[in-house]
Amino acid sequence: FHRQLTAGADRPLVTHICGNVTRHLPHLAAAGFRGVSFDAKTEIAEARARLKGKAALIGYVPTALLRDGSPAEVRAASGQCLAEGVDALNAGCAVAPDTPLDNIRAMIAAATGR
Repeated sequence: FHRQLTAGADRPLVTHICGNVTRHLPHLAAAGFRGVSFDAKTEIAEARARLKGKAALIGYVPTALLRDGSPAEVRAASGQCLAEGVDALNAGCAVAPDTPLDNIRAMIAAATGR
């Protein structure tokens, strides 16, 4: 089904799946998704090894850290994700409505080098 979905789309598609998706990574790449978004239960190194050159890695500042951590902790976690090889930085899952704006700014600052 996913292959039909991606083949019929008139633009690149990205998928997000919560939880440990390690065993599904080859299938997601073969399905034609141009980006795979995952959360902290999937190791970045493993995702990079299985998806490099096949799909962009989109991941993950843990949602709880983004909401409850300090801006410095968020920036450090964001930098770690980038250092480990994600192509695009994102929250591990949804951004909680009560996430402090300063923490979102810290994630953006890590991504943009500001």
